[in-house]
Amino acid sequence: MTSLKQKTIHGLFWNFIETFSSQAIGFISTIILARILFPSDFGLIGMTAIITSLSQVFVDSGFSQALIRKQNCTEKDYNTVFILNVSIAITIYFLIFAVSPYVANFFNQDSLINIIRIISISIVINSFGIIHRTLLTKKIDFKNQAIISLIGSIAGFSISIYMALNGYGVWSLVVRSVSSQIFMVLLLWIISKWRPVFLFSKESFRELFGFGSKLLFVYSLSILFKNVYNVLIGKIYNPSILGLYTNADQMSGLPSGTLTTLYNKVAYPVLSNFQNDNEHLKVYIKKIGQPLLIITFSLMLFLISIADSFIPLLFGNKWISSIPYFKILCIAYMAPILHASNQIIMNIKGRSDYFLNTEILKYILFIPVIILGIYFGIYILLIGFAVHYWIGFFVNAAYSKKLIGYGILEQCKDLFSPLILSITVGFVSYISHLYLNVNEYIFNILFQGIIAIITSYIFVRFSGLFHYHELVKDVKSLIFKKA
Repeated sequence: MTSLKQKTIHGLFWNFIETFSSQAIGFISTIILARILFPSDFGLIGMTAIITSLSQVFVDSGFSQALIRKQNCTEKDYNTVFILNVSIAITIYFLIFAVSPYVANFFNQDSLINIIRIISISIVINSFGIIHRTLLTKKIDFKNQAIISLIGSIAGFSISIYMALNGYGVWSLVVRSVSSQIFMVLLLWIISKWRPVFLFSKESFRELFGFGSKLLFVYSLSILFKNVYNVLIGKIYNPSILGLYTNADQMSGLPSGTLTTLYNKVAYPVLSNFQNDNEHLKVYIKKIGQPLLIITFSLMLFLISIADSFIPLLFGNKWISSIPYFKILCIAYMAPILHASNQIIMNIKGRSDYFLNTEILKYILFIPVIILGIYFGIYILLIGFAVHYWIGFFVNAAYSKKLIGYGILEQCKDLFSPLILSITVGFVSYISHLYLNVNEYIFNILFQGIIAIITSYIFVRFSGLFHYHELVKDVKSLIFKKA
């Protein structure tokens, strides 16, 4: 058990480095590009998001999750999935190439034809590295993944900034996506010694697709749900409004998405060891999840408290109109970390059918939100998005009760303390800003940040939350080990 604990801490550390570094570079590049480019440029990329995101899901088809879950994978398994990944990617690319004029016509944006055709090349490129990344994940080798993501992100960032400064406009965003994928896949092939051979097994396909097919449908619904806003806003309004929304969505989703990705990547392979031990699975879900809940909730509410200074300081006054969008979306993105725990439980127990059922129910409940948003405007659309995200947590939790006895009431009890802490941090930070009454953006943010850190420390240190002493001990042992 000790080795598993050390492996988990080591995985969390390097996965944090990977996720944080790539997200930080993406965040910095977005800030710089937002100051050079216009909201309409980001809006055009937002119109392609549903195509590229959905295509990536179909290329993987849930196979990587199935491989991670399977205890004893064979070369037949890996090669079968590799052949499928690449074949599906190439097929999808040619379909996208053919339908791009119709997509451009739908949005009344002729420039989208070439944008879609070029940015979709990243789908094919990515398919060549899925197995290599899966193998690293199964080994809980996040150190090499961190190095790969860091180099790929820096390369894409550097090229896009150069192009933006030289007047390439929206194409700097297109090339950032494609070039990052090229560098990352090349590095995956260099670091991972696995090489494909033409070995296709119908048995492997049936076994892995039996699990992955339900995840494919679930993830497809998730992508459609997430990107329906891009379609509606792009169609009803214009590229500039969509650009404001996509930037607010990216910035508000960044911290929550980073922590949720960190949680999923590390917790899933580690907790898979307890797939037949409900008691220990439940214990470790709580021990790994609660610290991330506290960090996520506190961070999201803190961002709301500094949004009026944060957005214009980093992106400039042309993005001020996105502040209300940003605040609403921050509330919504407190929920994904809750979804992740319950979805991990379903996947570990091999009940992708439960996963599918919950997603279908959530998207049925989402239909009234879309209708209200169309009739009453973008703010109602975004508020509905936030409410729907939180309702989804209760839907997922009901199935965790069936699987390991971790139901809605118990999860709400575990959720209560982190929520109280985060509300306290956000409220104190916001009130301190009102009483300070200083017009300098940077000073407001620094002051509110200090207040938030002090408030969080006092609350966590003396409330008994977070397994404070155990956490400090683990972090110290990790630091000294690294040293």
